[in-house]
Amino acid sequence: MALNRSLADLTHEDNMLIPDSGGNCINWVLEHILTVRGLLLLVTGAGAPIFSEVEAAAFKRGPAAFKPGDKGISLDCMKAAL
Repeated sequence: MALNRSLADLTHEDNMLIPDSGGNCINWVLEHILTVRGLLLLVTGAGAPIFSEVEAAAFKRGPAAFKPGDKGISLDCMKAAL
């Protein structure tokens, strides 16, 4: 609920801003959360992953992060998945 409230007034462009101090944009963090949630659903037998393996590939743990100009998954799509 708190996450949905925090995202309510953001645009996709806001969601793709990369922090000056380093780290990942909101889009990357949200997709990472949803990817891990989907894997937990699969492992526990409670459901299927939220995104396909291809969609989730950019959000796996590791050094890969978004760079300026990357598109990401639409914020509306991720809000619906939440």
